[in-house]
Amino acid sequence: MSFQRVEQALRALEDYSLAPAVREKAAEYLSTLDEQDEIRQLVDALQNDAFGIRWEAAKMLAHIGRRAVPAVLEALIDPLKVGDLRLRHGAFHVLHENSDYGIRAEAGKLLEALHGPSPDLDAMHAANELRIKLRLGQKNDK
Repeated sequence: MSFQRVEQALRALEDYSLAPAVREKAAEYLSTLDEQDEIRQLVDALQNDAFGIRWEAAKMLAHIGRRAVPAVLEALIDPLKVGDLRLRHGAFHVLHENSDYGIRAEAGKLLEALHGPSPDLDAMHAANELRIKLRLGQKNDK
């Protein structure tokens, strides 16, 4: 089975009735995502009604690492999305379990904000700060 859409692969990961080889192919497909549009689809899946899809999307985004972070931060800065508890929980997992140690080290303030007393506004502010900080770090690296 070949996968052509993120949502299709996420559903396959959640479907334990499928053969393990099919689920492995779905995970393989998701781990190779490179395009920001596809990564944004995974970020959108953090708001899916199905817990399994949200969980798999968060795991895949964490595995993708640094490349996934801009889309996660964009979602947290979006005033129409930041109020979504599912998004905040998924973003927490993506940042806390990120495969890039540097991201995990830099995300402390945002991680605290995501579970703080006013997570909507605090997370939006901290996400914007992290976005600026990471951009500055990228420019200095060049």
